[in-house]
Amino acid sequence: MADADEDKRIREESDVGHEHRRREAWKPPGSDRTQCSKSKPGTEKVASNFIKKIVQFQTITSKDGGGAIDVFDEVRALLMSEQMTNEFGYHMTEVDPNDEADVFVFGDIHGSLFSLVPILRAILHGIGKEQPCKKGEENLNGGACLVIECNPGVHYVFNGDYVDRGDKMLEVALLLFSLKLVCPKHVTLLRGNHETAEINADYGFLELLRNWDGFPPELDFVWPVRRAEDPPAILEHLSDYKMMTTFGKGLHLWYTIQKAFGALPVSARVKGRVWCMHGGPPKGGIPMLKSTKLRPLPKLGNECNPDTTPMCQMMWNDVIEDEADFEFNEIRNTAFMFGGEALEKLLNESELEMIVRGHDYTATVAERGFECQYEDRICTIFSAAQYQTNEVRPTPCGDDCQEEYIVNENPGAIVWLHGPKDIHFKTQKGVKIQGPVKRQPGGNGKTTATVITFDGRTMRHVARSLGCVKCVSHIAAENMKLHVPQYPSGLRSMMNRNNWANKRKQGDAYKDPQKPRAPRRKSQMRGRGSNRRPDKGRGKSRGRGKSNGRKRGRR
Repeated sequence: MADADEDKRIREESDVGHEHRRREAWKPPGSDRTQCSKSKPGTEKVASNFIKKIVQFQTITSKDGGGAIDVFDEVRALLMSEQMTNEFGYHMTEVDPNDEADVFVFGDIHGSLFSLVPILRAILHGIGKEQPCKKGEENLNGGACLVIECNPGVHYVFNGDYVDRGDKMLEVALLLFSLKLVCPKHVTLLRGNHETAEINADYGFLELLRNWDGFPPELDFVWPVRRAEDPPAILEHLSDYKMMTTFGKGLHLWYTIQKAFGALPVSARVKGRVWCMHGGPPKGGIPMLKSTKLRPLPKLGNECNPDTTPMCQMMWNDVIEDEADFEFNEIRNTAFMFGGEALEKLLNESELEMIVRGHDYTATVAERGFECQYEDRICTIFSAAQYQTNEVRPTPCGDDCQEEYIVNENPGAIVWLHGPKDIHFKTQKGVKIQGPVKRQPGGNGKTTATVITFDGRTMRHVARSLGCVKCVSHIAAENMKLHVPQYPSGLRSMMNRNNWANKRKQGDAYKDPQKPRAPRRKSQMRGRGSNRRPDKGRGKSRGRGKSNGRKRGRR
């Protein structure tokens, strides 16, 4: 009888109600190792090659599509295994809970590779790594030492919005995911609102990868004619794996990246006292996350249905200058916005000291690169220096809308959460320490946070010295002509696609955008046979027959 009671107790403890206990007990193979387990041999080597290539500001083309798909698939598997061992699943991950490392937190990047790489290199310089890679070290950590410190004592947290609006959005996403693959214990990637298919299908990322495939008629379903308020039509086809992976390498890569984005956590608790996320804390804070049953990962394109879920709030919530509780976010027409009263209550209930977020590009952020509010208990940072936008907001102007290119003068900013060691951060030109962020009593007061800013013009010149050709033109610095994104976004992008779709609907013949190379004229060739080459070195001759020992071609 006692044995039967014991068996019943064991079955009850293995029910759904104890799902978190089972998740903590089980660990996937290789989860304790610094290097993640490989499901496909050679993927880390591919990621290493991407790191070395992107750090030199080389463009990722369709020839690299297969390797990029492998990297994003591998990182997705790694992220899913991390969720299985995490109490909060995709809602929150723990970073440096024992306070053993210096943690650098990044804000929005939006495809600004010229900001990301110099800032990462400046951090290496600041912590005493003037030479990024020692001899032979580059091959040990997959080239990650070129931009980050892949050793205990340093950790990097990225608060989302890696793609859209910038001209190097694919390179930024691929660099960060490659760093996550080769240094999984030192890089944490969070999900922002632009890491959803509904947003990056309209703000440039899908258009970038669609350009790889040209404009074949088979992909007409991607961009049908639609109104500005309608959702992207491609969302209806995300469940069709064959369609997403058959009609073009660019579309296949975009679909693979969306699946990898879907596995990203939406927040991170750093040192047990600082909450990092893209948007803002959800209504109820961490106690609500503990009491709420973890829902399955939402389907692609359906992340904010409904828009009151904790996941959607942490990607979309906004802070406002008002002593208000959580209210509907009328600015973005989704999720919530909150003020000082709600923030103070949430931090106290969650036993937190401060929140570090991105998402907002306010007037203060545009001027300083960051904005700390409510006695520095919440800081908004923006890491894309000289943030460039070419977006037209949906307005009633219709076809009369003019696309406006804006180059702002904001510096890039990060937050440095100090570790136990007293590190003196070495500054250089264009890098400024803004001083420790002071916080009032409410937490345990052990964390020291410092805001570091990076001048945009200096970062561009540093990027140019590293190989970025389009970062700075040959014009003098005072009249600097900056490279603006080449991929339209927002309403203007939609209007361009509608015009193209209208022409297709009218029966215009399909033309490959890549024009065939014009054949050379006979006067440009020398000799006969298959190995003809342009005759570049032939000089003028007054006589007939031979000239400079070469046989003259026919005119």
